[in-house]
Amino acid sequence: MCIRDSTSIVPISEYAASMTGTSALLESGDKLLLNDLLHGMMLPSGNDAALAISEYFGEVLKATVLPPIDLDPKQQKEYINRLSPRKLFIKEMNRLTQELGMQETVFANPHGLMNFNNHSSAQDVAKLVSAAMKEPYFCQIVNCKRHVCKALDEKQNEKSFSWKNTNKLLWKGFYGIKTGITPTAGPCLA
Repeated sequence: MCIRDSTSIVPISEYAASMTGTSALLESGDKLLLNDLLHGMMLPSGNDAALAISEYFGEVLKATVLPPIDLDPKQQKEYINRLSPRKLFIKEMNRLTQELGMQETVFANPHGLMNFNNHSSAQDVAKLVSAAMKEPYFCQIVNCKRHVCKALDEKQNEKSFSWKNTNKLLWKGFYGIKTGITPTAGPCLA
């Protein structure tokens, strides 16, 4: 799945806004441009933004799912409605790992927080990084030191966000992708 239309507006669900760990400080009912939300995910390591993005693209994926043909039209519609956008997105993440030859990686969530079923290897992360850095739009986001944007809250009032990249190596002339930390993995840099 390629991101080409970064001007789409993404609503923030209550579930996404309630994510623990590092955050882009999103609140339920906020509406952000996809471009801004991508910055909110990558710069401050916004788990809330990652979940909102998975919900958004999961809905896009949902539109491509074909229900079983042995169901009548009403059952087919119910089948589609029951699909979880987040799970469809994670399924797509795992499909991409296979496409990239990432044999030791399985994703169980869109944000990378501790989950017994999430696992990867340094070699697989290197494969993902290599593929991602071939995308100019991705490079632009991960090398951005600070991003400021405007959004709407649930009452349609304007609000502002300002995110600083957690990758301190950017200030020393390095190009990088992402910092991260979990109790199991400790501090990481891709």
